[in-house]
Amino acid sequence: METFLFPLTSAEVPDLDLSHALNTGLLPVHYLATNARPRLKAYINSYIKEEIIDEAVTRNVPAFSRFLQAVGLTHGRLVNYANLARECGVSANTVRLYYQILIDTLLGFELPPWRKTKTRRLIETAKFYVFDIGVANYLTAEVDLIVGQLDLAIECKAAMRVRAEDLKGLRALLAEHPVKRAVGPRERCKRIRELA
Repeated sequence: METFLFPLTSAEVPDLDLSHALNTGLLPVHYLATNARPRLKAYINSYIKEEIIDEAVTRNVPAFSRFLQAVGLTHGRLVNYANLARECGVSANTVRLYYQILIDTLLGFELPPWRKTKTRRLIETAKFYVFDIGVANYLTAEVDLIVGQLDLAIECKAAMRVRAEDLKGLRALLAEHPVKRAVGPRERCKRIRELA
């Protein structure tokens, strides 16, 4: 019988701050931190070093790292092995292996499709979920709002102090796509264009 240790539940956190929980996740050390970003980064780096490199699970660590970012972006969506393979520069079979590594190391789980009948073969696709929303959020490089066909990209932050790492998603978008105009908190957008 398998036993899983999940992140905290809302019943375990008095006065749950839902916005904070959605951004940091519910691993205790991340949820209780004032700034969870460095801890999330350390968590992912430790995972890659201890579970992937030290255990020699795969030789292509850069491709696996790209795969991890893609998993963050596709968290909770239908799994498309071919698309992820193109994005990571590996075969679809390798992507299947990478997903199995995530399942075996308990970083995520697959939700199989519902089957109404066992006799008829349907086109079935599972969804994959990272075990903690904070870890999934850290893996993504998303931008809050994109207008038109990349006419405008807007990054919003509720914090009074905006750090360069808070603009990671906008910087990644500018590096990969021709965005006509980027808007972020304060004057940082000028620096983002220089960094892209």
